[in-house]
Amino acid sequence: MKILLVIKDSDMLGLLAALLEKNGHDVTMASESVEAFRRLLKMENVGLLVASLNLWPDGAEPIVKAARLTNPTLPVLLIAGSQSNGYRERIMLMDAVFWQTGDGADSFMLAVEQALSH
Repeated sequence: MKILLVIKDSDMLGLLAALLEKNGHDVTMASESVEAFRRLLKMENVGLLVASLNLWPDGAEPIVKAARLTNPTLPVLLIAGSQSNGYRERIMLMDAVFWQTGDGADSFMLAVEQALSH
């Protein structure tokens, strides 16, 4: 499956990309919104968008909206260090699944599966 992975933290980006690739996914990485838009324009058949909820400068919302212009049912997995009350509403508005960093690799892959079946 083709996955666009957009995370500002380079260590987390590399770690999650390696984990996804180990599980057979084709991963395209970006570390910020402008780069993500460029990658998205070049990608065909994106099957999942995994993005940091707090991308610079405007959060994950713009890249989620752009990705869903061509695929309105694109599954989205959003990640952040915690799930505060403000995050819950944003996640619901984007019709996405949430994963909290620090919950471990198994939990992340479970969230990926959950997003794909969402």
